[in-house]
Amino acid sequence: MKLFYEDIDWDNYKLYFEEQLNEYLELSFKICREKKFEILNYKNFIKKNLFYYLSEFIFCEYLIKNKIFWPEYLEKEYEKHKYIALIPKIKIPLYIFKKEKIDFGFMHRFSHLTKNLNFDYKIENIEFNNILKKNSFNYIYEFQLADLDNIKYKLNKLLTFLNINYEIYKEIKCNVNTIYSSCHKMLNPIFLFFTTFLQEIKNAKVILSQAGLFHGTIRYSHVAELENLIADEYLSWGQSYNHKNYKPVGSQYFNRKLTSNKNYCEQIYLNDIPLKNYPTPLSEISSMSYLQFIEYFKKYDYQIIQEIIPQCKKPMLKSKHVSYSFYKKIFKDHKFLKLLGTSNVDLEATYCERNFLMYYSTAMIELYNAQNAQIIPVYNENSITLHEAEAKKLRNIFTEKDFNKKDLAIKKYVNDNFKELSLDNI
Repeated sequence: MKLFYEDIDWDNYKLYFEEQLNEYLELSFKICREKKFEILNYKNFIKKNLFYYLSEFIFCEYLIKNKIFWPEYLEKEYEKHKYIALIPKIKIPLYIFKKEKIDFGFMHRFSHLTKNLNFDYKIENIEFNNILKKNSFNYIYEFQLADLDNIKYKLNKLLTFLNINYEIYKEIKCNVNTIYSSCHKMLNPIFLFFTTFLQEIKNAKVILSQAGLFHGTIRYSHVAELENLIADEYLSWGQSYNHKNYKPVGSQYFNRKLTSNKNYCEQIYLNDIPLKNYPTPLSEISSMSYLQFIEYFKKYDYQIIQEIIPQCKKPMLKSKHVSYSFYKKIFKDHKFLKLLGTSNVDLEATYCERNFLMYYSTAMIELYNAQNAQIIPVYNENSITLHEAEAKKLRNIFTEKDFNKKDLAIKKYVNDNFKELSLDNI
């Protein structure tokens, strides 16, 4: 089974995407002119807010045109009626506009590390979280490939959302001068609107921090492209191949306190399951749709687990809480089910004597300082298409069969390429 993103010439795709993006943006500007939307005066604002939706749509279009992959959701009749979302008015507490320095999830999962940065407002504020609950955008970025009328309809809804909320807040006096955030918040339409509104219309500066391991190291990431588009300043964990103007400040995962898992001798870190029915423009495993991943898991991950388990004393198959129910279904009729455990990575971090990584995970950084904890990458080499320079650094780790040597090699890789977070330069 060859993974579809291995068949993609990512340099060629990037050129294709930029050309198509400009065409769809011109279509969006035309819609704005027809509707007499005031946001037309802020084309960068429109581009930043449509970018993520258009990047996923254009990617599927590219796969089909080049006969690389046909997304399975196109085969399902019911999907045609699924993605109808109402466009709400966002009710943002006006006192937020009086703040100067805002934290919108700057250090993903590690907000406690930024207490000395003296933010005027932090996303943990319950009032803003309630806003997210009241304004559901579950399907706002979902799409289907169809005729031009359908595309216009979807763009019209997104542009209407932008214009309605722009008109509500355009005259509000604003003191915000800096927003600190990460891509995890920028993928939410409410945060994206609010951040880019303050940036483009109110002249605030946006500083983003790296949230995941692959954002700076894989061959292509539309998330990194969005970060490039938005960030006035980007703080990375180390060298980044995907960001233009980045500043290495180190990874917060070095700073995490871990506890020993006394109940097990080994932890086997399972892949996150992509919970979507279409591919996304990433050159790694989360690009897959759900059904693609299930097929991949049966062919690769399942076989790897079968090889590892006999070498373990007391193992746990460790799933993130968001994937746990799906792994329960996968292992439903297998003895592995009793080994399945879950963890909420936002709240806890544990280690065992041996830690097997089934994907290119931040856990390799997190576990680096854990006393006497072996880090053993066992994932399929083809599950991720890294930047050529990064792939070269890891090549010997995949071919090495001895677990002790794997552990030493991955720790050297982490030590050479990433650094401990320092907030001194932020």
